Parts: sequence; C-alpha cells; structure tokens
Amino acid sequence: MIKTLRATRKATLFFIITALMAPIAILLNVFSKNASGTLIRSWHRIICWALTVDVIVTGTDIENRANAYIANHCSYIDITVMGGLLNGNFIAKSAIADWPLIGTLAKIAGTLFIEKKPHHAGKHISMLEKSLNASEKLIFFPEGTSTEGRKVMPFKPSLFQPFMADDSLIQPITLAYFNQESFSPLSDAEVEQVAWLTDDGFFSHLWQFLKHPGITVVMELQPAVSTSQFADRKALALKLQRDISMRLLSLYSATHDRDIVYEVGTQI
Repeated sequence: MIKTLRATRKATLFFIITALMAPIAILLNVFSKNASGTLIRSWHRIICWALTVDVIVTGTDIENRANAYIANHCSYIDITVMGGLLNGNFIAKSAIADWPLIGTLAKIAGTLFIEKKPHHAGKHISMLEKSLNASEKLIFFPEGTSTEGRKVMPFKPSLFQPFMADDSLIQPITLAYFNQESFSPLSDAEVEQVAWLTDDGFFSHLWQFLKHPGITVVMELQPAVSTSQFADRKALALKLQRDISMRLLSLYSATHDRDIVYEVGTQI
C-alpha cells in the first residue's frame, strides 16, 4: 500500500510539472533555443526531485568546448540525470519517437532519432555532422542499450564516426547508482526496478521504478578526449569504454560515506 501511494505521488508530481513546463518550452523554442534549453534542464532537475533521485556530480569540470558527452547506460533515468546538467541534444533510437508522452517530450527537448539498421548509417552520420557543424553538442550512450549498470558493455564505434573528420572533443561520464538511504550499490531487486531489462512495457516498468523509495546517482565527469589522438573510431570507442569501465568499477568497489560524498560532490 505504501509503495503504491509513493508511486502515485511521484507520478502525479511528474504529470503536473510536465503539464506546466512543456507548453512553455515549446513556445520558447520558437523564439530562443537557449532559453528553451535552460528551461528543459530545469525540468530535468525538478523531475529528479519529484522522483526522489539525488544527483551528485564529482570529478572534473564540465568541458564547455566538448562536442559531445557520453556515458554508460543503466536506465531511462540516465537521460533525466544528465539532462539536468548538460546543454546538448540527446541521440536516441527511433522507436522512442513513437512512445506515448515520452516521445513527445523527447522531441520537445531536441532529441535526434536514429535507426539501428546498418543501411541507415550514412543518413545518420550526415544528420549528426549537420548538428556538429551548427555547433550543437550531442549526448549519447555508446553501448546502444541499457544494462544492469554494474559493468560497461562494448561501445559501438559507428556512433563516433561523425567526430573523426575534425579534431573533436568528447567528454566521458560515468554513472553509478546507489541506494539513497544506505548509499550501497543497488541490490539485484533494485536493479530490476531501475534498469529496464525485461519484456515489460515501458509504463509497467516505470510504475515499478516509482515504487522505489529513492536512489542516488553519482555522475563522475572525466577529462575530455581529443579524437585526433586516435587512428580510427574503433580505437577511440575502445579507449572511452575502458576509461568509463575503470571508473565505474572504482566507484562500486570503494567504501563510501554518504555524508562525505554529498559534501565533496555537487548536488543538482
């Protein structure tokens, strides 16, 4: 009963906040993309608060010169976590565009949708290059799918092709999920609530996530990497995958004091 009430409260807050802010974001986007982007980042942060998701930022500073930000992918919550801090357009699979509500919100936020089928690769590279030429920053998850969040799957080199033509900067980010109260890594049962790994429908899984009392996401920013240092996209993808994997292992293997992490990191 308590879990159902908790989920209902969170869902109600989500819909109220979104109903108030989405129309304003649409109007602002017509007149000022910068103002719309600022509002959307605020929306992400408020949604994190409504869903009882604490975000602690550690590591280096945001590299404002970066052309892209990448991270390991555990849950759809990653988008809200990163969207509250970073100024850029997410890259997502095309199927999301047709999801009820979520697809509409993604479009409002300027998400770029791509097909996974290989014969669409050329079109996608052109679309991403066009965004980069317009000085737009991109945010994506090179694993190409959500995972348990305990290890990093191999990165898809094709996603890095648009960044190889020029000397681009890519800033890697490691996302680690913890129980908010104990500040311990999520248990198996909690992972099932947070990471969408089953055949359950999106809203069915979201309802289970809303029942969770609260999580903390540590978002560790790492130094940006120049693509000119690498012979090809495969070498770049492997380097970034290893860097994020090592930091994720370190975050989960260390003994954390919740109060110290909250004090040292920046809560958003």
